[in-house]
Amino acid sequence: MNPAEKSFVERWSDIINSVEKTTIPAEYVKRVTINIDNENNTTIDVDRLKKNGVTPDMIDMIFHDTLELHGVNVADTDFYVDVAAVGRMIQKETNKLLNLN
Repeated sequence: MNPAEKSFVERWSDIINSVEKTTIPAEYVKRVTINIDNENNTTIDVDRLKKNGVTPDMIDMIFHDTLELHGVNVADTDFYVDVAAVGRMIQKETNKLLNLN
């Protein structure tokens, strides 16, 4: 496949996947899965929360409360990034820098 033929989401997905992420604003997350030692997991559907009017600050609180609830049993967390939202934000900022607006 010619890289120039990739779709908008595919191009930004490649970029986002190559970046080490330590902090991800709730605005750019689709869902979070908290993996627990006993092979269970808890998923927070961030997309649904946002659609129901839950603020990013409240989503952060829900995430941290859930981590606290499971404590030392948390093995790891998986963040599923909203690639389209991140791509739009980056594209908007890039357009500003290049005076394309």
